[in-house]
Amino acid sequence: NVLGSHANFMGVHYHLGVLGNQILTRGAMRGSSNERRRVFRSESTESVRFTVVRHPISRLISHLRKAQNYPKEVRAQRGDWVEECIINGRTDPKWDSATRTKYKREFDIYINEIDSGRHSSYSEENPYLHPPYPVFPELIDFVMRHRGRDDKGNNGHWRPTIEWCDICQNDLDIIIQLEEEPEELMVLLDRLQMTQYKASFLSKHNSSSNKSASADEIKLYVKQLNREQIEYLNKMYAADFEMFGYDPIEMIA
Repeated sequence: NVLGSHANFMGVHYHLGVLGNQILTRGAMRGSSNERRRVFRSESTESVRFTVVRHPISRLISHLRKAQNYPKEVRAQRGDWVEECIINGRTDPKWDSATRTKYKREFDIYINEIDSGRHSSYSEENPYLHPPYPVFPELIDFVMRHRGRDDKGNNGHWRPTIEWCDICQNDLDIIIQLEEEPEELMVLLDRLQMTQYKASFLSKHNSSSNKSASADEIKLYVKQLNREQIEYLNKMYAADFEMFGYDPIEMIA
C-alpha cells in the first residue's frame, strides 16, 4: 500500500522516492548524498523534486495513435518519421519504376490535400494509403534504423527516459508512474502537505493518462512485433524498465 507505507515514513521525516509500488528512503538510494544533490537557483532546502514517468511502450503507442487519429499530424510529422515509416515498410522491390512513381505521387497528393477540402481519388491497391498512416511495426523499424545514428533516433517520444530526464543527476524525491495516477499522485500531495486539495486534483484528472495504453492494449501492440523488434526494445529500454518498476516486454506479451 503506497499511501500507508508513505505515512509510516513521514512520521520520521524521510525524503522519499517512489518506484512503482516500492518506496525507498533517500538514504537507501544508490550514491545519494548531500554533495550529489544539485542545487538550482533560489531552490529552498525544503523543496520537493518529483517527476512523472510512463511505460516506454505506452509512449510509443501514444505517439503513433496521434498520427493515426489526426491526419494533420501525418502532414506535420511527414519529414520527421511518418513518410519514411510508410515508404520503407511497404515498398515492394518487385515494383517497376512506373508503379513506384505512381504510388508515391498519389501519396504526395494525399498529404498535400489534408485539410485543403480537396479529395483526389487513389488506387485501391496503393499500400502507401491503406492505411494512410504508419503502423506499430513500421515505427519500431524506423527507431531501429535511426537509434544511435542521428537526431531522428533521439526523438523524445522513443528515447529512453533515463537519457533525457536526468533522473540520477537531479536526485529526485518522488517518481510517479503515470499509469498509477491518481494513487501515486496522493503520495506527492501528502509530501507537500496538500491533501486538503485532493478532491480538486481528482476533479482535474490528467488528460494524458486517459490516452495511456493499458496493459492489455500494450499486449495487443506487442503481438504485432517480431522477435527481433521485441528483443531490441527490451535492450533499449532495459534501464527504464528496471529503474521505474516496469516489466520487460516478454513478461507483458
